[in-house]
Amino acid sequence: MAKGHKYNITNLLGLEGLKVLEVVEEEEGFIVIEVQAKKRKAFCPHCGSKHLYKHGHARPRRVLHAFICGKRVYLKIQGLQRWKCRICGRTFTQRLEILRPKSRLTNMAEMWVLWLLKFMSFKEVAKLLRISYGKIKKVLMDFVRMADLPESIIDDLEELHLGIDEHSFSHQDMVIVVTDVKAKRVLGILKDDRLSTLEEFLRKIPSQRVKEVCIDMKEGFRKLAQRLFPKADVVVDHFHIIADEKTDAWMRQEG
Repeated sequence: MAKGHKYNITNLLGLEGLKVLEVVEEEEGFIVIEVQAKKRKAFCPHCGSKHLYKHGHARPRRVLHAFICGKRVYLKIQGLQRWKCRICGRTFTQRLEILRPKSRLTNMAEMWVLWLLKFMSFKEVAKLLRISYGKIKKVLMDFVRMADLPESIIDDLEELHLGIDEHSFSHQDMVIVVTDVKAKRVLGILKDDRLSTLEEFLRKIPSQRVKEVCIDMKEGFRKLAQRLFPKADVVVDHFHIIADEKTDAWMRQEG
């Protein structure tokens, strides 16, 4: 594969920290991108120690990453380092920023699930992405249980590009989803769609680091964003724009 093509795929699909080896389009109508995990420093997630030694490699792992041009995009991740801690004696596998430990969906895939649930039922999303109802429910509930803003995510990002959107899950009560649209991370799913709930959540975010706030057409969101983040640009429905740009870019490359 040409070096430039690999670079485009890396940026298009947010694969920083991974080396693209090969892209294969399967007959079943999905795409598999084989990637190699880049080596990085590690510490024990159990005791925090940096005194580790290598303990082999994990088996290649396939995870759902995106849904583009009507096709599911999977990552086949190779080269994940296994470590053993010299202090507590426990073993663990190298972690990646793009997905949570033991998850079969990357952070981007989880965002796709949450976005699709705005327009489709659990059953329809499960059929489209070929994942179980239980897995979809777990994605939703994991974020609903996030009572506080994950400080580790905020600390990792020098600039914040917030996305604020309403979702009606399975045609039930409305909730608000807050994301960082540039980093492709869900920051939280709020318990309801009240402005007071949203304001309480947003006040935990350092105002000076917010460069952009992307909202849907709700006027209350716009006024709240302008009041809390006066130096940020407020734009409408940026998530859809990003999705369209990624789809167009992918189609141009494949053409």
